[in-house]
Amino acid sequence: MDTPQVPQPQKSLNVFKWIGIGCGGLFLLFILGSIGLAFFVQRFLNMSADPQQAEQTAQSIMGYDIPGGSEGFMSMEFSGMTFVGVGSASNPGEVTLMLGKVPSNANEFQDSFQSSFRESFENQSGQNISILASRTETKQLCGQAVTVTVVEGEQSTMTSTIPTLTYQTAIQHNQNLLFVTLTTSGDEAQAIAEQVFGSLSCK
Repeated sequence: MDTPQVPQPQKSLNVFKWIGIGCGGLFLLFILGSIGLAFFVQRFLNMSADPQQAEQTAQSIMGYDIPGGSEGFMSMEFSGMTFVGVGSASNPGEVTLMLGKVPSNANEFQDSFQSSFRESFENQSGQNISILASRTETKQLCGQAVTVTVVEGEQSTMTSTIPTLTYQTAIQHNQNLLFVTLTTSGDEAQAIAEQVFGSLSCK
């Protein structure tokens, strides 16, 4: 009697969640290095992995619509700066949305953060994710024309490769600088990215 073959599980697409968290950590370290470690020591870093709190924090920065519903997975706040991540509730790994809010007097960080995120994404993606191409596009966000960095790649699993797409931009709104990093994966990565990015609305 033949023993039934048990399919080997594919590696989780939640890799994007950890990439996002790592990028968020890099962002915070960059800010801290710029404003001085002593300033940070004087204040308490408020970090939470509570899904409900993360969702509420994200909604306070921007409105968004993720297909199949959304679920928060992390939030960080200190000294008026906020960084938060939410993802797809129905299909983990298909959509990861990272949002950041920084007071406008810190807008000199924008260019450095854009390049730092790209470097962090490349360094943390490891052997599972390959970056194939990068370009910039002009898109509308909150009634403004913004420059969006688009990074195309693919994630390798045991049996196939999965297309991935990342949109990254920043916008000045209500005396704050808002950062957006949207990563989608799967055969419909492009269409889903356009749908989610088009749903973003500033608060």
